[in-house]
Amino acid sequence: MTSNPPSDEQEPRWEQPEFLPDPEPREDTPVTGHVIVPGETVRVPPPSALETVIGALAKVVWPVAILMIVFTRASFWPLLISAIVLGTVLSALKQNMRQRRRANSVYLPPTPGPDQR
Repeated sequence: MTSNPPSDEQEPRWEQPEFLPDPEPREDTPVTGHVIVPGETVRVPPPSALETVIGALAKVVWPVAILMIVFTRASFWPLLISAIVLGTVLSALKQNMRQRRRANSVYLPPTPGPDQR
């Protein structure tokens, strides 16, 4: 175990810097480095009722298939294959509807915001 011998010097301490405003505004300073450009505002319509129902059915396929395999006398392989096919088809249909909905979205012109300098 080591100990530091006492000394008469005081330990250096950190001091809070003063935050003073710049004496002169720098409006003509060129911007360097990465610049953030405001994105385009897009208004996407909400999903239709059919798209919502298809999404719900796609999420329910596997729980229903597992319950049918466990609690009914239905054969395992046909239920498994039908769940795979039905889940894939419903998910692809939902994705296709979502892509069409987003493709028909309305682009809004950018509005000038407050100066953030």
